[in-house]
Formats: sequence, structure tokens, C-alpha cells
Amino acid sequence: MYEDSGEFTFGLAGHSTVATGLKLQSSDPLYNIFNGIYASEVVKYSLDNGSSWNYAYSFAQPIQSGVVGSDGYSHTGTFEFTVGAREVPESSGVFSLGILGGLLTLGRRWLWQSVQ
Repeated sequence: MYEDSGEFTFGLAGHSTVATGLKLQSSDPLYNIFNGIYASEVVKYSLDNGSSWNYAYSFAQPIQSGVVGSDGYSHTGTFEFTVGAREVPESSGVFSLGILGGLLTLGRRWLWQSVQ
């Protein structure tokens, strides 16, 4: 994982296809169905010290990692993710929205009284 100007990029290991994750052989009738389907691991992450949590996962085609587990098939693909730091509104922006809402309420009340 690395950070670049407020964006974090990390990789998740996964099988190159779901067929390899299920240990299907090419002779298996289900092999052709699952051979073109991709799925990463799922990771739970927080960018604000645990105040809110998100999940990252992918069904896109992985990058071939060239790494194979001792069993000969595990985690042969890498799914790369980039997530950005959550923007926090400035207090002056929130204050301005509050003032605008108050003015709209007063204007509506004034308009309603002038119509009656």
C-alpha cells in the first residue's frame, strides 16, 4: 500500500479466475462457466481512524502476479484499488449553507404574509 496526495493504492491477492479458486480442472463441466469470472478478496478499510468503514473488492480481471502458493494455484492474480481520503467540508461552507437556509425561510415567510 502506498499514499499519493491523499489517495491510497493497495493490492488484494486473488485467484486468476474463479475456476482456479474452486480447484476445477479443465475437464470439469463447470470449468468453462467459471473460467471467465474473476473475484478478489474482500478488505474492510477506514480512512478516518475507524469512524466509518468501507469495503473494497473487485470482479474485474486481475493483473497476473506471477506468484503462486505452495499448492500451485493460489493467489495468482492481484487486484489493485485506489481510494481517496474523504473530503471534510470547511466550517465556513457549512455556516454559509445555514445562513442561506435561514434567509430562504425568512423570505418564504415574508412572501406568505404579503399574499394573505
